[in-house]
Amino acid sequence: MKASNIAVENRMNENNKRTAELQSQKNSLTQSISENEARLTWEKKSIQDGEFLLKSQLSAASEAEKATESEVSSREQLLAATQKAEQLQTEA
Repeated sequence: MKASNIAVENRMNENNKRTAELQSQKNSLTQSISENEARLTWEKKSIQDGEFLLKSQLSAASEAEKATESEVSSREQLLAATQKAEQLQTEA
């Protein structure tokens, strides 16, 4: 009977040891998952920030292009008016 009790106690100790090892592995995996989730959240935010910056730069480039086109148009109008004025002075 005593040998049987010792065998049962040894199995219980082995099971308790295995349970502790599995709990440690679970804790380690849970921590890794949390770290990965935090990194993914940070990377998602970085991507969103990059997209916002890119959209802002595209908008600024579009506005600069419109301003350049407007300036070119104004210069063309000024040149046409200057040429017309010179033509009128020549005719007068």
